[in-house]
Amino acid sequence: MLIKEQRAELAKHHLDVLWSDWYKPEKHDAKFPQLKEVLKQAVSQGSKVKASMDPADAQKWLDLINQVGDLWEKAGGPQETRVARATAAPTRA
Repeated sequence: MLIKEQRAELAKHHLDVLWSDWYKPEKHDAKFPQLKEVLKQAVSQGSKVKASMDPADAQKWLDLINQVGDLWEKAGGPQETRVARATAAPTRA
């Protein structure tokens, strides 16, 4: 049970980050009109799963997470969400 709750918390955290830091209505709504609703449902279902032992609730959440993942990849995936690392300045020898 502890592992289930830890994994649910981690997955919910990642969904929250996508919702608050990545998703931008002006950028995503026109091309992916279902994205906002799927993200909202996934976050909500994550809260339900944390408090539930019902495998059907967990499966519904996994299905929503997969939908979010598919839309994220179509919207650019890691290339669109990762911040480029700054290159270090050369050091003097």
